[in-house]
Amino acid sequence: MIDSESESATASSSGQESDEEGHIPKHTNTSCTFDFIDGTRRLDLVTFAWLKEMLANAIELINSEGAGIARVGVRIVGDTEMANAHIEYSGVDGTTDVLGFVTDHSPLRVDVLICLDEAARRATEFQHDLGRELLLYVIHAVLHATGHDDHDPEAFQRMHDEEDRVLRAIGVGSVFRPDQNEEKSS
Repeated sequence: MIDSESESATASSSGQESDEEGHIPKHTNTSCTFDFIDGTRRLDLVTFAWLKEMLANAIELINSEGAGIARVGVRIVGDTEMANAHIEYSGVDGTTDVLGFVTDHSPLRVDVLICLDEAARRATEFQHDLGRELLLYVIHAVLHATGHDDHDPEAFQRMHDEEDRVLRAIGVGSVFRPDQNEEKSS
């Protein structure tokens, strides 16, 4: 996720025990760096700054619970780039909302592609801010990287409950709508 337009931020936190279901591995004293790239050059600067701030808050919370995330790289892309990545990495035609990649496990480093066009469609459909939808996508990918899964009904509910918990804890509130097409998330 290196790009001349990336911006970096750092958040520090100290680790605690993982949850009782073991979704978050235990680590301590973790610092996290962020790389943000708007590959579309279409996201307004206010939303871009808010997204970075809220993600830093979310990662600080997740790390305070033991996740040990050292780096999160986020690239905002449009439908065409996302569709190309979706076919390349998942073998699925068409665009999607988010693709996440663990690039290193120790310490945990995560790269995330989020689709601005898909987020704009969903934000309009569910009548909330574009930034909230984009933030949901990044948190979704990060939770996958920390061991959460959403491939059966019980895991799906646990994962989206955790998204809601994190979003509420940082002052954003719940964003996910159960009727969103989850087959698009990776």
